[in-house]
Amino acid sequence: MRAIAPSRDTGRVFVALCSLVIAIGVIFIGASLLAVAAFVNGITIDVPFVATFRGFVDSTGSNEVTVDGSWMAVLVLIVLLAAPLPFVAMTRHLDRP
Repeated sequence: MRAIAPSRDTGRVFVALCSLVIAIGVIFIGASLLAVAAFVNGITIDVPFVATFRGFVDSTGSNEVTVDGSWMAVLVLIVLLAAPLPFVAMTRHLDRP
């Protein structure tokens, strides 16, 4: 039985999927850090067109945070972060050393 060698397209698809996962992770970590900063300091952090993190102290004296955002803007941001790596992988000639 003969092994099937992966094609060049397999590597490019893998790069595209990995860059998408990396972009989602970066957005998630950034949003988490902003939510923590708003929670701890009781401040409002506004990321234009994407999200607003409102930190405040409630009536019992504990810190709280609310997040208002646009899923479409987050999706656009993820695509913008993920796009450069697959673009480079698809335009690069793999037969060159």
